[in-house]
Amino acid sequence: VLRAGEPPPGQRRTAYAHYLEGCRLDEEELTFDHAEASYRLAIELDPALANALTNLGNLRFRRGFPDEAEQLYRRALELDSAQPEAYYNLGFLAFERGEGEGSAACFRRAIAIDPTFADAHFNLAMALEELGHASEARPHWEAYLRLDPTGPWAEVARRHIGGAG
Repeated sequence: VLRAGEPPPGQRRTAYAHYLEGCRLDEEELTFDHAEASYRLAIELDPALANALTNLGNLRFRRGFPDEAEQLYRRALELDSAQPEAYYNLGFLAFERGEGEGSAACFRRAIAIDPTFADAHFNLAMALEELGHASEARPHWEAYLRLDPTGPWAEVARRHIGGAG
């Protein structure tokens, strides 16, 4: 049974196919326009496709539109409040703006939803360090290293652990 305003199954499948096309194309700058068009079409066909909103937000951020990205992340969370990526991205935006407490709160929400979200642990640790809470940050450095021991920021995490109390 369809809920009011819910697209029919065929339209949802088509929307999801456009979402996947966007995912395939959103890593290369040369295909950003096509990826963005795919995400927008997916959202038009299925306005409740929260992942497409989050990914479109990521593209808009990378293209220099952080305020639009924030609006897209918030819309995604209105549709799916259990989406850790949207909280993570809001935390990253807040951190970039120097809003340490706000960024830490968003990273904590992302981790509460997905305790295995390595990058959220890393960025929460960074935010806590910025706030002067090195002892609170340490378990998150350690969690990042447990989850992604060869990740791009593993050496940074190791340095922080070595220098923390």
